[in-house]
Amino acid sequence: MVCVRLFAVVNSGLESVAVAELERLGCSDIVVKNGVVFFSVPSFEAACRVVYLVRSVSRVACFLAETGFDEDSINNGLSRSQLSGFVSGDVSFAAECIVGDEKVDGREIAGLVGGVIKEITGAKVSLSHPDVVVLCFAAENNLFVGVDISVEDLAKRDYRIFLGNDSLKGSVAFSLLHFAGYSSKMLVLDPFCRAGTIAVEAALFARNRSPRFFSKQELRFLKIPLFKELDFDKLFAAWDSEEKVFTGKILCFDESFQHVNAAKKNAKIAGVLDDISFSRTDVEWLDIKLEPKTVDCVVTFPLQPSRIFPQKKLERIYEWFFRQCAFLLKKGVVVIITKTVAESLLTKFAVAHKFLVKERHVIYQGKEEFVVLVFRG
Repeated sequence: MVCVRLFAVVNSGLESVAVAELERLGCSDIVVKNGVVFFSVPSFEAACRVVYLVRSVSRVACFLAETGFDEDSINNGLSRSQLSGFVSGDVSFAAECIVGDEKVDGREIAGLVGGVIKEITGAKVSLSHPDVVVLCFAAENNLFVGVDISVEDLAKRDYRIFLGNDSLKGSVAFSLLHFAGYSSKMLVLDPFCRAGTIAVEAALFARNRSPRFFSKQELRFLKIPLFKELDFDKLFAAWDSEEKVFTGKILCFDESFQHVNAAKKNAKIAGVLDDISFSRTDVEWLDIKLEPKTVDCVVTFPLQPSRIFPQKKLERIYEWFFRQCAFLLKKGVVVIITKTVAESLLTKFAVAHKFLVKERHVIYQGKEEFVVLVFRG
């Protein structure tokens, strides 16, 4: 049996979410190392399935070598790798480097790796339309090199068209649902829905539908010469047949008509409009809209301090938010993502309504830092 070793690039702070999801997808030998998650699958077909279904990572590559940053080390590592199985003289390629350490020059590393690959294989460089993208991840003293079989960024979603300020990426929104212990039979509420990303991710997960259901043609594994014997039409049909009937309930509320309309449009693009209930509702009126003790979890990105929402106004909003959570929740699970500037204020009103912080996670969306707080009543 062929064992394929891969690595996934993950937003800092979300490694534990990726590990749990990869386990659920049947991956084995999972190891977190310097900002990437290594894992194994039994075949190239299984590797492609992971890429198609995974929600919490940004890139996936077939692992080739772990090297240093100098040319000799890169040459030695790639010469002993399975590079020739992916890149040959009749294949075009491009090298790309993601930097996890700001002291490293990603462009310089990509140039070194590209030069070594060209020397070893005789392949042509094509920066615009390569057949194969060689992905490097540089962190501390390690350079991990692999062949990208995903897309430019798996964390992006093609349904995220109508966006506003502080919009969450799909991978981050899914991770919030993971921290909440969300399952397809639950009733989940997002009372500050913004562009609706949390609600859409909940619907896609509940259906077991790939986030790339409508963008299959963009996946890089379709162009890998080593995978040309795989019947992808048949495989996509089989993977899509794993979709489930939606049995839960997703509530996507916001005080802004603009946000609710944007969320509806994004949900329609994602094909999950009918799975989500939308409403223009202020947080103060949630108890009029919903019955007590009916919500399984609240997952949201509340309003943040700004010129429009100064602290005094936010205090009233946060007070009402946690009061409503205490009224609506069955067991009291609230997951919030916030910028650090609002953390203490949110915690203050949570404690006032007998919610305690059970988990705290610092995560990054790009270079921006966020805090995820898991409250239980």
